[in-house]
Amino acid sequence: MADSSPQPGFFRYHRSPRPPLSSDSPNVGESAAWRTGFHPFLADAIRRVFGIDLRALAVLRIGTGILLLVDLCQRVRDLSAFYSDAGVMPRSMLIERVTESPWCMSFHLMSGQPTVELALLLASAICSTALMAGFRTRLFTILAWIFLLSLQYRNPIVLQGGDVLLRMILFWGIFLPWGERFSVSNDPAPVHQEETLVSAATAALLLQICFVYWFSACLKSDPSWRRDFTAVYAAFSLDHFAKPLAKLLLPCHRVLRFLTAGSFWLEAFGPAIGLLGGVITWRIRAAAVFAFIGFHALMALCLELGLFPAVCSAAWLVFLPSQFWDWVETRLGAFSAPSRIAASLFGSLCFPSCRRSLAGQPLTARRRPLQAGVKSSLAALFLLYVFLWNLRTTDQRRFEKYLPHSLDWIGWISGMAQVWDMFSPSPLMEGGWFVMPAQLANGKEVDVFRNGASVSWKKPALVSSMYKNDRWRKYMVVIAAAANTSLRPPLGGYLCRRWNATHSKEEQITTLRIILMEQDTLPERGYTVPRPILLWSGR
Repeated sequence: MADSSPQPGFFRYHRSPRPPLSSDSPNVGESAAWRTGFHPFLADAIRRVFGIDLRALAVLRIGTGILLLVDLCQRVRDLSAFYSDAGVMPRSMLIERVTESPWCMSFHLMSGQPTVELALLLASAICSTALMAGFRTRLFTILAWIFLLSLQYRNPIVLQGGDVLLRMILFWGIFLPWGERFSVSNDPAPVHQEETLVSAATAALLLQICFVYWFSACLKSDPSWRRDFTAVYAAFSLDHFAKPLAKLLLPCHRVLRFLTAGSFWLEAFGPAIGLLGGVITWRIRAAAVFAFIGFHALMALCLELGLFPAVCSAAWLVFLPSQFWDWVETRLGAFSAPSRIAASLFGSLCFPSCRRSLAGQPLTARRRPLQAGVKSSLAALFLLYVFLWNLRTTDQRRFEKYLPHSLDWIGWISGMAQVWDMFSPSPLMEGGWFVMPAQLANGKEVDVFRNGASVSWKKPALVSSMYKNDRWRKYMVVIAAAANTSLRPPLGGYLCRRWNATHSKEEQITTLRIILMEQDTLPERGYTVPRPILLWSGR
């Protein structure tokens, strides 16, 4: 006779049966502790608003590990350019002119040699891989966060919003048990009896994601966002970022006005729907999640935004409630047996020390109520700090009294410093493209920016395709600003050295000019006539 007992689902392959936990149990976690003293209705409402399914946390952990590895693979291609003393950001310049605070500490300041930088990136990759697999999760979360923050502080001018959100996900992950599901961990056995976890840390993670959009909407104060609805047209006109689809949509003014209004109101009210919608029905919360994922997918199709859309989309997955994961689990239940076998095999081969956990032999749990209380208290204090930091970005004079600058060191040393000013208060109206004519020893003139092609002053069909990657795009936009003239000489020197190292004596660069062909975006009327601006000249 076949066994009719329920089988573990696809998302529960490493859980073993555990007796019910009482409030006196030494293994009781945050989900049981937070209910004490709350009316049942209020407790259920809080769970629906600030609860995170442990499976969603695990998916976020895996996604974060993948994004970290993708980021490292991209950065290693520009190891010498962005992270060595022979590149565009030598350590002396970083310390004297770029670093915003002495608390922005970095392992990468130990040496300016590419070999040392490569070793640090490899160490970071090891930590990211362990985090993705769920091995010693808390330890490798902390190490991955430290290595990421150190790397970001080595060259902050190539960063964008996705980098800040990625490090904040790692920061809040330190306080969360995101290794309890889908992991090959030899951490203590899972202590949470329920799938939905509620704590100060879960609230902090969810609200951090909301802050990205709420404060971005607050900083979008220009009439192009709130009255004229021309902001998306201006954003799609930015040649540095625009993809072919953005160029195709430029004549569709009504569509772009609709996208402007829709994106602004989605940022302003969408996160609240995502949070509170679960009180009504889980489907509203799930719909909000997929609305934001769709929004970021559309932006990624139109603009070159690096990892920002992927990081935001991965972050929104933690909003998906338990009912959604139960539905997915039901659909994938047929694959539960193969998944358990594969997980056990992978764990035994790659992580021999965790065989007992995967085999269903529970390890001794180490969690204590005091430890959980300390973590929750710290998470609550850091959440308050992050909120006040963001509030201060909207009006320095008005809100500085609530978070004085004397406390900024906390934000810099922890990486909690953040400002969500994407396309704020309005998108840039100045754009253009770069031309870098170099005079060679043999009298020939080539464009270094176009890999030695003949010099042409004609606007390229797609300017955004001229950049090697998003880091170079961000760097070039930053140094083109009038306030950053001191950052340009290292770029010129680096370009000359890189060219001369791979060409014969007759083709050595004698003089190089970096020229921005600047043109302004006219309100729904195209561009002004381009004007050449000499950014740097030398050899």
